[in-house]
This record gives sequence, structure tokens and C-alpha cells, in this order.
Amino acid sequence: MIVSKALFQKGKGEIHILGGCGVEGVECIRYLWKKGYTQIVVHDMGTKEDFGERIQKAHVALTPSERENLVREILSLPITFRFHNEYLKGILESQVIFAGQNWRNYPANYPLLSKAEEKGIPILNMINLYFYEAPCPIIGVTGTNGKTTVCHLLLHLLKQEKKIYLSGNDIFHPQCLHKIHELGPKDFLLLEISNRHLQFLSQSPHIAVLTSISEDHLDEHKGFPGYWDTKMKIFRYQTTMDKAIIPSSLAGDIQKEGYRSQFFTFGKKGHFRIQKGWLGIQTSLGFEPILAREEFPLLGKHNLENGLAALGAAYLAGLSKDSLKKGLATFRGVKNRLQLVQKLKGISFYNDLASTSPSATLAALRSLSGRIFWIGGGDAKGADYSELIHFVNNEDIVPLLLPGTVREELQSRLVRARSMETLHHALQKAWKEAEEGDIVLLSPAGAHFYSHILQNGKISFIRLVKKLRRAS
Repeated sequence: MIVSKALFQKGKGEIHILGGCGVEGVECIRYLWKKGYTQIVVHDMGTKEDFGERIQKAHVALTPSERENLVREILSLPITFRFHNEYLKGILESQVIFAGQNWRNYPANYPLLSKAEEKGIPILNMINLYFYEAPCPIIGVTGTNGKTTVCHLLLHLLKQEKKIYLSGNDIFHPQCLHKIHELGPKDFLLLEISNRHLQFLSQSPHIAVLTSISEDHLDEHKGFPGYWDTKMKIFRYQTTMDKAIIPSSLAGDIQKEGYRSQFFTFGKKGHFRIQKGWLGIQTSLGFEPILAREEFPLLGKHNLENGLAALGAAYLAGLSKDSLKKGLATFRGVKNRLQLVQKLKGISFYNDLASTSPSATLAALRSLSGRIFWIGGGDAKGADYSELIHFVNNEDIVPLLLPGTVREELQSRLVRARSMETLHHALQKAWKEAEEGDIVLLSPAGAHFYSHILQNGKISFIRLVKKLRRAS
């Protein structure tokens, strides 16, 4: 749905916000209050007593003092809060509902939100407000894997010459909706857009990037065709003035759908590709090299693809070739994405917490060489694990599987799989058996690892590795 001034008007009724302590809920509260909307009702499944504590836990991208200030700011507002037993009370009388991107995954939201949809009450998300408020061109990035890396690399590239704000799709990067008014018409807004965000949207960015697409979230989309169709929404509303950047391997399938975008490809034989050892751009005058492959600092073939996608978007946004080269060469990656945490006695520990699908974990495993103690777990989301299983069984990889449906799916199909109950035990096992030159890789291959296994940050892979260092 497209947000318009006519959609929600001051004094015309209550605006209800779901998930009041979460990142999206808090950002919507702050935005609407600053815009002068006072009839705000915030719904939260938890209790009033621990609301402030849960805000602090959800906003891990902020410093402790910033979190405390945020709690004071939200609790000081003269708005209505409905906690626990009053959750969703009065929702069917609302003018507009703002919900978190995964509201459909919480049974408590049914049947009232379904009735609200049937009644014609708009259900919107923070992403709609970004499109509504943006005073400048929007670059939107989606994809099964790679979108966070591409977004942060794009931010790193473009901020050399341009003012740019990023709205990431992870809890480790703060939102910017409350300060979007600081941007001007020559600046850029960069959005990391999930499949769940796309379900809310009836608009497309000026520059749309699809990093990759493979089986993921199949349980939510009733199979791969539904997931594909949702991802294609990033192009659906583009005009002939807008640009789309896609993997060259998907060009035929995407372009036959008849979108109006100007399409550019990255990868093999793409507009943005590697040729004779150089990352570069194919122009009407020929291939223009930008950076030697060995100078690009990120590991893995998948990260080379991410680099080409970001190169393409930055080039189309008008970045100079000098800044493209400098930015690509100086990017140091993203936290939780194939992040080298420590080397202890010749053993390398990598944190790849963000890989929550089998294809992402497979890409990480392929990027490393040597014997790998792979720690995985979480929930499988209906994805196909056969390619990951085949690779692990045919390489020198020791799977250490933590609780969840990923373990249920893989335990009997991986010849060297070992069942572990805690991350601490998995690390101790790897540390005991690993030798110089080996690798310990945390890469879940499933969802909810952070919330279920790491208990929303109470348990930290990095801290546990540092304990090994102190004990060694």
C-alpha cells in the first residue's frame, strides 16, 4: 500500500502500533509523535513492568546511555499503552495499524488483524514511512543472501562523495526514520528490504538491487513460487526512469516478466563483472577496470558477487571511478558475516551468525579452506538442505549441531554430525579436537539462532572465544 496524506489524518482516529518495544515499533512511535500525531495506541504482548528492559534488549545497536534515553523518551510520551491482557484491545476501531514486518508469524495477532484487513483498515510497516517521507532517491536492496553486506558496502562507497542514510534490516544497525528530514534532494536513502517488507509495499526504489534468490522462508510463502513473486515486487512498480541491478544468471527469468526498469546485470558476462582479474564495468566504450581482484578484501566467491552488485549500484548513483576503487579496496566487511574473531594457536574462529539459510552457510563453507568445525542450528524454515549436506559429507568438515529443526533435518544425513546442547559445549569440543590450521565456523543455516540459542545476546560467540584465549 502507498502511504498518502489522506490515509491517516490528525484528529480522524487512533493510530495503533504493534510491537511497541521492538525496533520498528519504537521508530514508528517516534516518527508519528514528531509529526504531530497524538492519538497513538501502542500494543505490546509483554508486561508494563519489563517494557523498558525489553526496549533496551531490542536496541542493541545503541550505546547503553542511548538505550536508557530512548526508554525515557518513549515512556514520557502521553500516548496509550496496551500490554499483555489488553493486547489488541480496540484494534478494529483504528484508523491505521502499523505492524512489525513479521506480524503474521505470531498466532496472538489472529484473528483480530485478519478481521482488520477484511474491514479495510490499512496495515502498514515502517518501510512504508521511509518511502512516504524520503526527500531524495531511494536505493533498495533485497535478496536471499548478501543484502546486508551489499548495503553496508554501498554505504561505505557512497558516503565518500554523498550524504546517505541507511535503514538496515538487522538489529545491529540503528534506524534513521526519525532524522530522514535531514536529507536533501541530491542525497540518498538506502533501504535493506526483506521479503516481509515487500509484502507491505506497492512502491519500488529508484535503484533496485537483487543480490540473489534461493529457497528461504518457504513456510511463509507456501513454496518457492510465492517467495519468488514477493521478491519481484522490488521491480514491479519501477518506471522506465528507474534502474534494476540483478545477477546475470537470473536475467532471462526476470526480464521476461515485462518490468519497465532499465536492467543492468552483475556476474559472469554482466555489466559489472570480473575480467582478466579485475572488477570493473562494461560500458559502450569497452571494459573499464576498477580494482584488481586480489585487492578486494572480502573472502569468498559470494562476496565477489556482493562487491559487483554494490559497484553497480554506486556507479549508477553517480560515484566517481576513483571513489569506487578506494571504497572497494578499504571495505572491511560486516559484523556477523564471515567475521574473523580470533586466531588461537593457529586455529581461526569465524563468526557467520547472519547466515540463517543453507545457501548462506554453504557459501561461507566454500569460502574457507582447511578442516572446518562447523557449528550450526536453529529452525529450518522449510528450505532444501540437500546441496549443503552433499558438500559437508564430501569435504573435511565436522558438523556440531545445536538444538532446533536444522539438527532434526541434518543429524541422520551428515556422516560426521555430532549433537551439542549449548554453544559453550560446541566450542569446547572444537577447541579440544582442532589443530593448527583448522577453522571453527559459527554459521547457523537456520532461523532463530540468535533468539533461541544465544538468548537474544545473553550468550556471545565472541565472548566465549575470548574466554578460550584467556584459558589457553
